Amino acid sequence: MLHRTYTHLDTPDASVRFIFFDFTSAFNTIRPGLLGEKMRRMEVDAFPGPVVRGLSLPQTAVSVVGLIRGDEEEEYRKTIEEFVNWSEHNHLILNTAKTKEVIVDFRKRRRRRDQPTPISIRGTEVEVVSSHRYLGVQLDEKLDWRSHTESVYRKGQSRLYFLRRLRSFNICPPLLQSVYHTVVASALFFAVVCWGEGLRTADKNRLNKLIKKAGSVVGTELPLLQQVTEGRMLSKLQAILTNASHPLHALEHKYKNFHTKPKTPQISCKLCIE
Repeated sequence: MLHRTYTHLDTPDASVRFIFFDFTSAFNTIRPGLLGEKMRRMEVDAFPGPVVRGLSLPQTAVSVVGLIRGDEEEEYRKTIEEFVNWSEHNHLILNTAKTKEVIVDFRKRRRRRDQPTPISIRGTEVEVVSSHRYLGVQLDEKLDWRSHTESVYRKGQSRLYFLRRLRSFNICPPLLQSVYHTVVASALFFAVVCWGEGLRTADKNRLNKLIKKAGSVVGTELPLLQQVTEGRMLSKLQAILTNASHPLHALEHKYKNFHTKPKTPQISCKLCIE
């Protein structure tokens, strides 16, 4: 999603609109008969036992991403309308009050009176917000990751306190290191491939300071943000190159040589549904 966003924003007169749908009790509205029919069409083997209802779904992450050029939003709006119709047909109840939209638009000529027309779902206007938490990452309208960094920093601080408490019980250093990687680092570096290279210097320094404090607690020098980001980016890139089913595998020829700086690839797709 971010790759398509950055690539599109490099083109003239471009903006991106994200709409994040929220459902009310998604699992509670499952129709066993409808689900069974879909499974039969997909040739899924039959399984014994009843379909359980009454479950809770912590987060139903569905988004539509509109790659807008100029003021051409017809395809974006049409896709949203089709998704709303599909949801109703499948007995999924959209929670419009919790459905949000984030608009990324860096064009200087955009004035207040030129703001995009809001999206309306069955007569209810979708709220446009400056940032939204999606799949554990705080995505904002400036793509500067400031809000996400603040969230990560607060979470890291609270888990560092837990690490200090463990040390007060004379826990051995190897176990403390294990707890750091499991509890603290998992929060600090979640999805770092997406945001690790896009931070302001002040935010990088802030997170690195937190990592150094953790290192003093566990009694060893820990990899800083830049090291972790580069390592995971290389690992992700290698995984893409060896996985023919990955959406970005087609760009393989642009990233074969890691020591050369890749040019910005051009994506022909104007709209993607995540």
